[in-house]
This record gives sequence, C-alpha cells and structure tokens, in this order.
Amino acid sequence: QHPYNAASSRAAPFNLDIASIIASKASAFGATVATDPMSRPQIRAKPVTGRTVFVKDRITPTSGPTPMVALRVLQRRVREDQVKNKYHSQKFHERKGLKKKRLRSQRWRARFKHGFKATVNRVIELKNQGW
Repeated sequence: QHPYNAASSRAAPFNLDIASIIASKASAFGATVATDPMSRPQIRAKPVTGRTVFVKDRITPTSGPTPMVALRVLQRRVREDQVKNKYHSQKFHERKGLKKKRLRSQRWRARFKHGFKATVNRVIELKNQGW
C-alpha cells in the first residue's frame, strides 16, 4: 500500500505552503547576487560608455588596492582607449575620403611597426647566437 491515495478521503491532506517556497527561493537568489557591480556578468561595451575603477583589496583589471594604483589603472585604460586622440579627432569635421586615407595610413604604420619590431628582435636573436 502506498501512503497517499488520491481517491481515498482518509489520506492525510497535503500541505503546500507557496509563500515559504517563494521566500526560500528568493533568499537563495538574493544570496547569489552580490552587491558588487563587478561580480555581475561582464558586458563588452565600447569606451564611450564610461570608465569606472574601484578601490578594493583584490586587484582586477578594473580595480586597485589604493587610490594611487586605481588612478594608474584608470590612466592605463584611458591611454588604451585612446581618449586623447579621439578628443582631438572629433574637434573638427573630417571628409570621408580624408578619413579613409588617414585610417589606411594608420593601419599601414601599425603593420609596419609590428613587422619592423619582429625583424629587429630576430636580428638581436641571431646576433646573440653568434651570426
């Protein structure tokens, strides 16, 4: 015999407390969601959406243990995002053709720099080997 029979009126009533179930689920969810904004899922955002550097004990790419280190982290991010270059380039209108020309030149310079550095490193490596 099974302890519960739906057809029998003698079976003990099943107690379903929805409020307690929802409360336990909500508290479990609240415990998993931290208040620290950096523990939320990372969103890939372009530099124009802003920069935030937190001051906290454990160092991450967006934090620093002291205000001075946090400022250095912020300066590095601003430099990597090329904020100064973008500020100056957006001061005046640039014709479409000139912009394409400038960007092509910048890409070529970056490729040339990469190749030149690789060549110099190879020369230094060969020189150290005695060539």
